[in-house]
Amino acid sequence: MKNLSLITTFFASPYHSNRAPYNEQLFLQLKDMYNIKIIRPIAWSDIRASGKKLNKAEYFEGDWNGIPILFPTYYFIPRYAMRFRATMFLMSMRSTFYRYHDIPDIFFSSWAYPDAYATMQLAKKHNRPMVMSVLGSDINVLPKHPKQREKIQRVLEFASAIYSPSEALRKLVIELGCDPDKVHVVYSGIDNARFFPRNRDECEAELGLEKGKKRIIYVGNYRIAKGTMDLLYAVKKLASKRTDFEVLLIGKGEAEAEVRNYVATNQLDSVVNVVGEVSHHELNTWMNASDCLSLPSYNEGLPNVVLEALKCEINVVATNVGGIPEAVADSEMHLVNPGDIDALADKLDAALFDSSVTCKPGFEIPTYQQMAERVFKLTEQAHESFLKRH
Repeated sequence: MKNLSLITTFFASPYHSNRAPYNEQLFLQLKDMYNIKIIRPIAWSDIRASGKKLNKAEYFEGDWNGIPILFPTYYFIPRYAMRFRATMFLMSMRSTFYRYHDIPDIFFSSWAYPDAYATMQLAKKHNRPMVMSVLGSDINVLPKHPKQREKIQRVLEFASAIYSPSEALRKLVIELGCDPDKVHVVYSGIDNARFFPRNRDECEAELGLEKGKKRIIYVGNYRIAKGTMDLLYAVKKLASKRTDFEVLLIGKGEAEAEVRNYVATNQLDSVVNVVGEVSHHELNTWMNASDCLSLPSYNEGLPNVVLEALKCEINVVATNVGGIPEAVADSEMHLVNPGDIDALADKLDAALFDSSVTCKPGFEIPTYQQMAERVFKLTEQAHESFLKRH
């Protein structure tokens, strides 16, 4: 069994719950196929903001479902010196890597910059292949900055295989000059034992929600780029005509104060419930107590929450960005352009109150096991190809 090291900030940590559950589930499956070790750097700013203190043993080293996981502190200058971010990332985790790691057969990283770029430096030094996954904004936003674009192009060129969550994001990777033959669409898996239709009355009773009320659910970071405020603008328009519905905002994020202020200022308290963060294993209950998921993002790869909602057989009203049009069949009925508040309000109205509006997946959503088997097969092929070239 080969040794594989995952190096990424897109994973759970003592400071981050519900962080990239798709990565967690993927590696939970891959641990039966590889000897895995994980380095999960934690930004010093996150540690400082949390106010949480860990003992030294817990802080530096842990065990995640039988996989060794290490938590070096990642130092950087906030908002400045972005072009040095990968260097600081590498410096922050390099000593931890050499202290606790044998040199793996394969490096794996998730997120193009700085995570994969820094990982590339280790892979180059030790003449090992690196495979990587791209997630969304690392490809459709970061390359708009010339210095970051150049670095991302270099890491894409070096990688032996690149895994994209959608065909749309794959095309963007290729447009950056990457060899199409090594860019593979790997649709994210869903845990069928966790996401499935449930009795609505039971879910509402379990959560203490009003029985039978029409309900929109939002799951994600409270951020402008995620369309959180756009959803509230659309809800205000809808609430001006009717108030026999409610909105559940699940998550947390930098725009939380703005969200709460807008709800209070516009007297939307009766229709908007700012729930906050809930654990991933509870999400099925919240979705099955709802009629529609809304995610009006400006940029996406292919968000798992859309696939989870489809598995729960509730409607989806989102934006036609990234891989979302691939995931939602009859997308013109359910998707809007980013920032189109009027169209968003109309689609939400229909999703709640027009019984003829139903939403189905645009492809067969894989299980996590199926996703892992595909990643394993492609990674093995990339490893063999690398050995032939070297």
